[in-house]
Amino acid sequence: MATKLAKSLAEFLFEVQVAIDLVLTDPERQARLAAYGYDAAALTAARAEYERAEALTQAQMRAYGAQMGATADYKAARARAEKAYKRSLTLARIVFREDVGATVALDLKGRRRQSLAGWLEQCSFFYEGLLARPERLAQMAVFGYDAAVVEAEKGLITAVQQANRAQDLAKGEAREATRVRDAQVDALARWLSDFRVVTKIALEEETP
Repeated sequence: MATKLAKSLAEFLFEVQVAIDLVLTDPERQARLAAYGYDAAALTAARAEYERAEALTQAQMRAYGAQMGATADYKAARARAEKAYKRSLTLARIVFREDVGATVALDLKGRRRQSLAGWLEQCSFFYEGLLARPERLAQMAVFGYDAAVVEAEKGLITAVQQANRAQDLAKGEAREATRVRDAQVDALARWLSDFRVVTKIALEEETP
């Protein structure tokens, strides 16, 4: 938020509500403030803006909850796929230990990449490389590794890609929800600051 609140957002919104309702429920204060542009209509409009800030705050919380869920789903999908791929990679390194062509085509040597894009590329080389060559699947069959297993594990990789896209979408929605909420809260903070100054002036005669 551009406006730095010295208190929690919930406390701030409660203060706004109290400040508005205190005048809306007090005819004398309403009369005094109306002379300064804060009549019942203006205060009712301000309360609508407060209610919008409350609604946007709830929407932002839901959006971040959805993001957390999407992130958890992605991590779970990645863990399942990595477990299957690591096991199958280990078996393939045994089967194709002396087969240079298969070793290169399936990207069996070296460390696995840390980035998602790099890891997905290595997985693609591996699974597509096996499916493209029936003789390689036949060699893997000694460990019970057939086309059905390859396709199932390839599906786990696809699930990771889908979960990552869902996570990115949820992150974007959460960021947008925060931006919209913050803009509304900033506007409300500016309104409250002005309102307090004018209220002090309008009601100063009440002080003995």
